[in-house]
Amino acid sequence: MIKKEQALALVLLGAASGMALWTIRYRPVWFDEGWTWHTARMSLGDGLRAAARDRHPPLHLLIDHLWMRAVGDSELSLRWPSVAFGLLTMAFAWRLHCQVWGPSWAGALVIVGIALSPLWLEQMRQARMYTQLSFFVLLSWWAMERWIKRPIVRNWILWVLSGLGALLTHYYAIFPIVVGAALQVCARRNWRGLVGAGTALAAIGVGTALWVLLGQIRLALFLPEEHIPSLPQFLAATNAALRSSALAYWGAMPPIGWALLLLTVLVNLGPHASAVQKRWFLFTGLGIALPIVVMAGGRGNLLNFAPRHILYAHPLVAMGWAGGVARLLRWSQRRPARPVRIGLAGAIWTASLIPVGYAGRSAWALLQAEANSPRAEEAAVRYLRSRAGPGDVVLTLRGHWGIRYYWQRWQPPAELREGPQGPVLTSADPSAWLSSPAQPCSGSHRIWIIGWQEEFVDPLGWFPAWLLWNGWEEDVRNIAGLSVRGYNVSCVLKRPPEPEGDLSVVFQNGIHLRGFRFRPPHPRDRLLGVMLTWERTLPLHGFLKVFIHR
Repeated sequence: MIKKEQALALVLLGAASGMALWTIRYRPVWFDEGWTWHTARMSLGDGLRAAARDRHPPLHLLIDHLWMRAVGDSELSLRWPSVAFGLLTMAFAWRLHCQVWGPSWAGALVIVGIALSPLWLEQMRQARMYTQLSFFVLLSWWAMERWIKRPIVRNWILWVLSGLGALLTHYYAIFPIVVGAALQVCARRNWRGLVGAGTALAAIGVGTALWVLLGQIRLALFLPEEHIPSLPQFLAATNAALRSSALAYWGAMPPIGWALLLLTVLVNLGPHASAVQKRWFLFTGLGIALPIVVMAGGRGNLLNFAPRHILYAHPLVAMGWAGGVARLLRWSQRRPARPVRIGLAGAIWTASLIPVGYAGRSAWALLQAEANSPRAEEAAVRYLRSRAGPGDVVLTLRGHWGIRYYWQRWQPPAELREGPQGPVLTSADPSAWLSSPAQPCSGSHRIWIIGWQEEFVDPLGWFPAWLLWNGWEEDVRNIAGLSVRGYNVSCVLKRPPEPEGDLSVVFQNGIHLRGFRFRPPHPRDRLLGVMLTWERTLPLHGFLKVFIHR
């Protein structure tokens, strides 16, 4: 028979799944999701090689590949694995809360606290690996506790498989895996515990090393920096990482909200806390602190810390938060007078729901923003479907995979080409992408550029230099961060000359005018053009104004 607490948990999980599935339609397929869709549609071998080139572990791609082969490659099927792992994680976290802190109505706060997190809601609706990582990390914690309670081979294998699954989902899983092994050694305090943890880590390491070797992944990804930041820089980076994570997990809250949330979690360190609850606290705290310390210090330039990288900690924090509420409610029921018990229980529930209210407000704001935001990639492809014709060439700068997804959906008549992903620094570089069209061409044809992060890909403007030297610009449209430009150019393109003169004009620290060239008049406008070549050598802060008089 289903108990009332279990029925409430099922209702909350159903509501969370309905909310995630309903709002999937508001999210456009963007760069990383387009990459996932593209690689999952490849053959399994080609997809794994593509994952290795991008330094991704293979498990998420493997699951997506098998899933999309079974149900298709629509936006819903593309994102469903993330939704499924998100729901599994919420249900598993609720179940573990009931095992560690006992069944109570407070267990519902586990599901509510996870589901209303803005970051969790965002990642559960993206075709990425972070909810899958959260599930495997939670599974590894549960397997670690089983291994500590009963140190048998079956539980050892379960911990190894869950840890290997987490690490083959995302490399950042190494942090909770190491913390779990250390807690297992400290809990058993004998040579068998040390040998068991050592052999488990070795097995997980061998499995990951096989992928690294087969995928030919550069080991520099895992090596520390040569330059270690100073202590003030390290503390500033750590503080920024903690603040951004707290804001992403729970949304904007006043100090009273953070204080109540922290105090509720710290209740688990009270005098009557069990050994499992203390290990939960260490596993969660070190699972947050260790990656932030490493990312802010040892590998700050490459790891690029973002709150989603430790999303696995959010279900653990929600478990402890609900556990603290459950312990406070049991304490309130020991009061002799009934009015006192009712008053204390009401105050505890009110205080515990304050973080829920602020997280819910932030989650609702996120959904509203996405519902009202333009679908730039789809709008760009639909625009080209109406404007481009057979024989036209559409070139994407920065390899925008979201464009490829909607291109497959809308099927414009033009030819789509993937442009450069790294910086183009010489005048000869664009020739490989601006070759003759696949269809026969006489006189002229049109080339369209879909630009994204052009200041990185084409900092010197060589692509427009080629196209304007051989033709003219006839269509310009900006679509929510994407620029769509159409050029009418000769079928056979000629290389533009190098900039004339070395002006060495410094307009601002980091902005140099390298030179200029005259563009010959074209039959359409008969105007003599002047093209300037700029170079950016340092990051820009604020806006730059350049006045050109003619």
